[in-house]
Amino acid sequence: MELTLLPVMGIFIAITLSQGALANSQQKPVTINFEAVVGEKPFACGQRYEGIGLSKSHITPADFRFYISEVELIDNKGKAVPIKLKQDGIWQYQNAVLLDFENGSGPCVNGNIGLNTTVTGSVPKKQYRGVRFTLGLPSTLNHGDSTIAPAPLNVTSMFWTWRAGYKFLRLEMATSGFPELPKLKVKSANGKPDEAEESSESAEKNTSNLPQAGKKKIKIAGFPVHLGSANCVSPSKTTPALSCANPNRVTVNFDNFNSNKNSIVVDIASLLRDTNVDYTFTNAGCMSDTKDADCKGIMSNFGAPFNDQPAYPQNFMRVK
Repeated sequence: MELTLLPVMGIFIAITLSQGALANSQQKPVTINFEAVVGEKPFACGQRYEGIGLSKSHITPADFRFYISEVELIDNKGKAVPIKLKQDGIWQYQNAVLLDFENGSGPCVNGNIGLNTTVTGSVPKKQYRGVRFTLGLPSTLNHGDSTIAPAPLNVTSMFWTWRAGYKFLRLEMATSGFPELPKLKVKSANGKPDEAEESSESAEKNTSNLPQAGKKKIKIAGFPVHLGSANCVSPSKTTPALSCANPNRVTVNFDNFNSNKNSIVVDIASLLRDTNVDYTFTNAGCMSDTKDADCKGIMSNFGAPFNDQPAYPQNFMRVK
């Protein structure tokens, strides 16, 4: 019986391989380029930018990174086609990508040297006219233990807690009103980095500049903006969330986009245009919580709902 099966198996394997080669020949590579700017100027760590926000403040960026997921091209018939991401073991995992515009130098010393400003993968060979993706991570990837997660989900500075999940976007900056930049990472007694920040689920506890008995007092370093899910429910602090009342994932859609000609511009000045970055209601900047008044204009420009405010069209990204 084994002798009679071997030729059949050999033929079957040969057919399978040829089908795989045919499938690959029907795919084409695709690269989507992102550019970070502050108004009309390119983003750079340590660069000073003037006239930002309602306060017309000057800012000095110290970090800028964000996750996107579920990246799709829109074909000429209006059908969304998922990009099969290259699993590079560094920036892309499953259907998620970490875009990193800081280079770990100067005030961005808490970051890393590597940069990533592209999404790479493949799609079926045909014509496309648009692009769509999610700013943020899907729920299946958002909650877990970042210390054992695969790259790029192992960046602990992009993580809050198992319950709240990841910071979908992290923007740090000194401003005219808050000139102190985030401090260098230092090791605490348990060997983990201490960070001068709190998660969205705890930031609401610090709504006054007055010391609170038995609670940690935050001294704000610059004006941080951390986008992520808020008001998440889980059985404990070390178990994944069952649900989040405010997932804060934003679908970004551009009907006219050609990956061979266009890039996507992310503009920090546009994000902050309706915010006074020289004043904070919570003493912690915008941490995405619904009680965080520092987030009102920012969430609107992200294109996310906030409290009773519906989601408006996003003003953070544009096609170039």
